[in-house]
Amino acid sequence: MVNYSFSTGKKLPDIGDNHVFKNCNFMQKNPNTEIFKDKSGLVFNSCNLINCKLPSDTKIISCNTVQKSLCSHIYPKLDLPECSVNCEHVIDTDTIKVDNIIIDTIYYYKDLVIK
Repeated sequence: MVNYSFSTGKKLPDIGDNHVFKNCNFMQKNPNTEIFKDKSGLVFNSCNLINCKLPSDTKIISCNTVQKSLCSHIYPKLDLPECSVNCEHVIDTDTIKVDNIIIDTIYYYKDLVIK
């Protein structure tokens, strides 16, 4: 698999129209990030296209095309905007008590799928 994910810092390849990609990762940091916007007739087969917005005539075959908001708590090593502790990605919390006094809170996070 060729990895062009934003996390690698690798630039997108310079391609012509009607290019075919197979088993490639193009994951982007932000939802609906345009890639290859000036190209036409592209084909993506078995690729990771998380947060990618592709030209309208693109053919997509068996690819992951979800759009989601990524949480910096889940991916601390990625260059994401830092989320607050109680950010929109929180799905649950547990409190730790000693002598009935809350001494800590544990937060559980999940990326948000954008519809």
